[in-house]
Parts: sequence; C-alpha cells; structure tokens
Amino acid sequence: MAERIHALDGLRGWAALLVMLLHVYLQILPPDGIEHLKLELWWPLTGKFAVAVFFLVTGFSLSVGFLNTGNAALVVRMVFGRYFRLIIPVFATCALTSAFMNAGLFMPVDARPDMMGAYYSFEPTLAHLVRFALFDVIFDYSTAQSYAPPLWVISFEFFGSLIIAAMLLGVGDPARRPAMYLAALIGLYLYHPWFALFVLGIVSVRLRDVLKQHATPAAGGYLMVLGCTLSVLFGENPYTLSLAAFLFFLGAFQLPVALAFFSNRASRALGEISYPLYLLHVPVSFVVGLPIYVAANGDPWLQMAAAGLAAFASLVAAVIFIPVNTAAMSASRWVGKRAAALILRPAPATGSS
Repeated sequence: MAERIHALDGLRGWAALLVMLLHVYLQILPPDGIEHLKLELWWPLTGKFAVAVFFLVTGFSLSVGFLNTGNAALVVRMVFGRYFRLIIPVFATCALTSAFMNAGLFMPVDARPDMMGAYYSFEPTLAHLVRFALFDVIFDYSTAQSYAPPLWVISFEFFGSLIIAAMLLGVGDPARRPAMYLAALIGLYLYHPWFALFVLGIVSVRLRDVLKQHATPAAGGYLMVLGCTLSVLFGENPYTLSLAAFLFFLGAFQLPVALAFFSNRASRALGEISYPLYLLHVPVSFVVGLPIYVAANGDPWLQMAAAGLAAFASLVAAVIFIPVNTAAMSASRWVGKRAAALILRPAPATGSS
C-alpha cells in the first residue's frame, strides 16, 4: 500500500505542476501569438483534467483507510478535520496576497493586460480577508472577490469530502453495495460531474484490486491512452472530462511504469508542495512576472522569460509554504481525533442493583 499511496502524492503533484504551467504560460503571461497554437486543448494542458485528477485522488486517499480497516473513526476524523486542512493554507495564501496588494506590489488594474483586469480589483481590507478566507471561499465563492482564482476548487473539495463520508458511513464498501454506489454516481453525475469524481475515487480503491487480479499490466496503458484521447477530443466538457480523468487514474495504478513514475522521489516531492503550489502561483505570478511581461512590450522572448521567472518563483514559494501545509495537517488531525473521541466514546456501562 505504501507504494500506491506514494503514487497518489505523485499524481497530485504533477497535476498541480501542470495547472501552474498552464496558468502561467497560457493564461496569465502568454507570449504573443501562442493562442493560435491552441495548446490548452491538448493533453496534458487541459487544466480541468488535472483538477479532475485532484478530486479522484481525494476520493481515493480519504476512503482507502476505512475500506481496508472498517474503522469508522477514520471517517469521523476526516469530516471534522477537513475544514482546517483546507482553510489554514487558504487563509495563509489570502493573507499573503492581501499584504502584496496593500504594499502596492500588484500593478494597477488599468496598467495590466485586458485579460488580467478582472482580477484583484477589490479593496483588500482585513474584514474582506477574514470573511473570504474563512467563509466565502467555501460557501459563497466569487472569482471577482478571490485572492487566487484557482480557489474555486475549495468548495468542491469541502463538499466532496462530505459526500465521501456520507457514502462510507451511510452505504459502506462499494464492493458490497455496488448498486447503491451506481445510483449515487448517476445522481451526482447528472447534478455535477465534479462531485461524482469523489465517489469514483472511492470506487477506484476496489477497481484497482479487480484490475490487478484480472487484467494485464498493459490494460493500464490502454486506459491511460483512452483517457488522454477523450480529453483531447471533447475538450473541457466536464461530463466527458470526468470520465477521461477516471480512466487515466485507474490506468496509472495498473501500468507498472506509470505507477513507478508517480511513486518516485521527484513525484513525491512535487506531491509535498502540490497544495501550496496550486494556491500560490497566481498571486506570485502577478507580483513577479506581470511587471516584466508588460514591460516586454510584445517581445515574446521577454514574455517567456517573465513566465519562466514566475513559474520558478511559484515553486520556491510553494517550498517555503511547506510548514504552513504541515501545520494544517497537524491541526486537522488534532481536531479530528478529539471529535472522534467525543462522538465515538463508548456508552458508560450500567451496573445492576
């Protein structure tokens, strides 16, 4: 199991890196003329594909312990600790971005390229920071009020975690109640396919074992290729993209070379910084790369240099943020363990008189 957990870290890490590169090179600081290449339509530069992988990893990682042990305390701990796991790094990111804005490190809206003018145009007050980072980011998200546009996923991660808990505690093991999982998947898929991905992550725990027993390793390669092909053919349509990511995800566990790649040291290192990298790369790019990009005055080489500097600075910032991420995990475990101890405390024995 250790190797496969490492592979989850690697999948998450590479997905975060691809999202960062997509945003920096194709959206925030794109060299003039690059839009004609339509690179964002090609795997692996379909950003939503990487996000779908995030959601699958969440479903798998938050359910595998319970499915292997049947220990309900693991799910209770996750439910009560999840808010802190997500929000502590979010708050730190928003606070840093607010400090950047108040220090005048962001270019004025009217000096930016038109495509960047819609972001960071709000007043970065303390009240705005606290409300957005602690509440709105999950319950009332607005891109116009966001300290980092990729934060739209936080609401899905939070409510997706609750869906995972409901399925595990209310339904149980998908291997024992496949019909109920199928019904839930159909309902969630029709409501919003992103939510279905969390349940597919649970199902993947069991399907991984089925494939290992009954399919050849090469089947993993076929699944990965099919997933990539679907993402290219149908673009960022969430209905087909969720299926494409699911096939790729399953294949990565079945194909030995893919499993080894996502489990290696470099992939695990990316996994360690994946969450900070995802959160920080947009504000860092605005501070480090955007002034150079604007000063380049259309020179594609200088624009590429600006994007490269922003990407490097984002990686450095993510490494610096590792202690924040570690603190969030510690706080989440602390809250979760105490909540589980209170909720699952055995009833006192009643003596006979």
